[in-house]
Amino acid sequence: MPVPVRPARPHVDRLNRRRRAFLEFDPLEARQLLSVVSWASDSSGSWNDASKWSTGKVPEA
Repeated sequence: MPVPVRPARPHVDRLNRRRRAFLEFDPLEARQLLSVVSWASDSSGSWNDASKWSTGKVPEA
């Protein structure tokens, strides 16, 4: 007994492919990179003196 053949529906196939492609990717959360700031003085001193820091400015929170 022959198997019935369904008519081609290219618009549905295209939609299904788009859905599958969309589901393959997970959105990532926003990220913040931290910068490296270090104390660049051999001696102690004022933390508010920008010349004592590696970036040339006082770090901020």
